[in-house]
Amino acid sequence: MKALVPARVYHDHILNVVRLSTRRDMSNKRIHEELGKMIYVPNANGLNVFFSRVKEWRATSVAINPASAINEAMLMEYCDSAFEKSGHDPHLLANIDQLWAEEADQEWEDYQRFYGKKLAKLYNDGDKGDKGKESAHYAALEERLAIAESNLEQVNEDQ
Repeated sequence: MKALVPARVYHDHILNVVRLSTRRDMSNKRIHEELGKMIYVPNANGLNVFFSRVKEWRATSVAINPASAINEAMLMEYCDSAFEKSGHDPHLLANIDQLWAEEADQEWEDYQRFYGKKLAKLYNDGDKGDKGKESAHYAALEERLAIAESNLEQVNEDQ
């Protein structure tokens, strides 16, 4: 004969499942917010560090909930937004975007190689992202502050 599960145990189990689901949704929402805040600050190292951070956020999203993880198309959109805030000449960025639109393969790896080469060339050719440099610096500081606040919130949640 099967033992009956007390209603209270069943209720607690359902409540825990809902809480976990809510935490996952909130965590993925936070990741989307953080990716939306990211900027690319042009530098001699190009996009290596920037893309590494983007990959870390995606890996975190997959770890939290693979079913609703951030997809590659969305990653590219977040990166495009960050490039627009970089201080690079908007006309030159538009030309690069047009060239990308003409590419046959538009996978995440191709995107990283393509933009890595093109933005490195912009930087090496003298476009150091000086247009709006103060706003890029300010945005970088805001990003650091947001990360610090996020880490503090996580520590508080874990206690």
